[in-house]
Amino acid sequence: MSFLEPDASQNQTEWKFGKWTFYANIPEEIKDLKVIENAKSIVDFALPQRFGPHGTHHYSFVTREYVLNLILYFYKEHKRFPHGDICIVDYWYWKSFYSGGRVFQSRKKGRDYDPGYWVKLPSLKEVKKLRLIKQKKIDLWTSEAFLKKYFYQLEFNEPYAKATGVIAGNWVRGPWDRRMKKIVLDFIYEYVNRYEKLPEGQHSFDVDWSSLSAPWLNGLLYERQVVTFPKLSEVKYV
Repeated sequence: MSFLEPDASQNQTEWKFGKWTFYANIPEEIKDLKVIENAKSIVDFALPQRFGPHGTHHYSFVTREYVLNLILYFYKEHKRFPHGDICIVDYWYWKSFYSGGRVFQSRKKGRDYDPGYWVKLPSLKEVKKLRLIKQKKIDLWTSEAFLKKYFYQLEFNEPYAKATGVIAGNWVRGPWDRRMKKIVLDFIYEYVNRYEKLPEGQHSFDVDWSSLSAPWLNGLLYERQVVTFPKLSEVKYV
């Protein structure tokens, strides 16, 4: 069943990402909600959910779900969360016997090896500290004071964005400035709350200028406004 819908036959936990809600299958024996949420917070920092073309969100989520289960099984056995480097392999696994012994067994013939996929898990203490730092950044990036200054660090393909003079400034630049501020700042606010970072690179916005009180702007300003956001390392805070 799709992880976009709950499955009553499975023990699951909701995992929210902005407007998205996914449902991860977890071990039947794990019922403690605090343990589950702490384990999910570790995965969130080790393997952030990715979105993109060609099923990126699917492959990202099932990888995260797999690591979440590894963490929960570890917690079940050791009563603590793992941290440090772990390796995920395709063909080798521990097989338990009724006698209590274990053996490293291959899923295919021959002694074939691969480098595996390594994931670095932070400790729960590190996660809580990082979450506090990240929340402070989110609060800053979505504050009105920051957004007002940040808007003027952006680059626009619209020639009138930098227009000067009485006619250009009052009749064109003024309406453009008010409309684009609303569109762009709303976009930034939603982007930061969804991805927990500022946008970077080019993003485009289709604008119907005829809806304004000056319909003649529709033939004067670009219908597709392209905005270039600075790299995070280039953002100015003062």
